[in-house]
Amino acid sequence: MNWIQTIYCSQWYELKQKGRDPMKARLNGTLLTAVMLLLLLAVVVILGRKYIPWQLPSHTGISGKAVGQVLGLVGIAVVGGVINFTIGSEKNYIQNDSPVGAVAGRGIKSHHQKVAAVFFNCICCIFNSRVFYIINRWKTNCIKAKR
Repeated sequence: MNWIQTIYCSQWYELKQKGRDPMKARLNGTLLTAVMLLLLLAVVVILGRKYIPWQLPSHTGISGKAVGQVLGLVGIAVVGGVINFTIGSEKNYIQNDSPVGAVAGRGIKSHHQKVAAVFFNCICCIFNSRVFYIINRWKTNCIKAKR
């Protein structure tokens, strides 16, 4: 079972356990998969900036928060749309993921922990890179102030 099937199956199992409609797990799984792929992409970009420094033009008049929100929404829409029409299609979901979730219900917790570990590691990488950036910038400003 790959990690994308694990995401769909864990969502299916969770909704089935709570007595809700398990077909809604398809939307939850698609959104969660899109978010995880965007987080992985963000980690790659952040780590890549260390070796290939670049910066957005500052004369756009748009705040960084607004740019992040727009890129996030567009990214979720594009990646989620691609996932929805490929691996997250209703036919594929019914054919592959729901039966796997029914059979693997007892072992889904270990798979769910693996997916959660990837998710939280991505979050930690992003957070740590921002903290190190702030520390390095502070050191640079202190050195410049002493001169």
